[in-house]
Amino acid sequence: MKRWPGYAIFQIELRSRFRGWGIIFVLSLYLLALVALLVLGLVVLLDNQGLDGESLFLVLLGSQFVLLCVIGPLSSCGGISMEHERNSFELVITTLLRPVDIWTGKLASAMALGWVLFACGLPMILFCTFIGGGSPWKFLFGYAFLLVVYLCYCTFALWVSCMTKRTMVSMNIVTVALAVINGLFPFVYMIVSEVGVLDQGPLQAWVTYWGVMMLSPLLFVEGWLTDTQMLPPGTGVAGGYSPDIILLAVSLYLVAAVIFGVLTLRRLRFPRV
Repeated sequence: MKRWPGYAIFQIELRSRFRGWGIIFVLSLYLLALVALLVLGLVVLLDNQGLDGESLFLVLLGSQFVLLCVIGPLSSCGGISMEHERNSFELVITTLLRPVDIWTGKLASAMALGWVLFACGLPMILFCTFIGGGSPWKFLFGYAFLLVVYLCYCTFALWVSCMTKRTMVSMNIVTVALAVINGLFPFVYMIVSEVGVLDQGPLQAWVTYWGVMMLSPLLFVEGWLTDTQMLPPGTGVAGGYSPDIILLAVSLYLVAAVIFGVLTLRRLRFPRV
């Protein structure tokens, strides 16, 4: 791994993330929130439909998704803007490291934090598996899709950090973006579902439904795990997700991550005189 050109950046970023009491506070808060949400979901399930491993896993996955996709991007907001604030950005880009080495090193440290947070929830995942009721493919798809979305959000945060050059500004922009994607879009979906917009023709329904579902990954995963009727009548799919739709969702966030990565690399190049 030391032969990787971006290993030096990765090592520096990793030490800064996991040094001091900050990481202990983040991990403790993450576990407390995860346990609290899991216990709350367990109580609701026992009162309504009994103990169900699949429903409990859905609660766990949704909780991890919200926590991971908030902690990861917000912790990446200072990846490049901090270099500007410390007046070390010019020193970094004039080293022998290429822009792609700098970017991959900072992105890898953000992904490492995600893996640590994911590993902290493994005992709860095993608990859901022990209860039973969930398909292994749903477990696999749920967390694979979660990591893809986490990757996309971290690349977006690094791009914003590179554009704004101020950590607080980039944190505000990323916070608003996450609130719109995972808060406003589900709210819009609930409204259009209640007023019957989805029943006004196959084409309009398809655009409205998938415009909201694909842009809000939390809704997408929830609909897939619960085998909800995903497409309106007349669109050629009998119910649930087709493999093409699943591949389209994963590809959408991977393409978005690549686009944000390319935009960031363009900003990391040394300006020509």
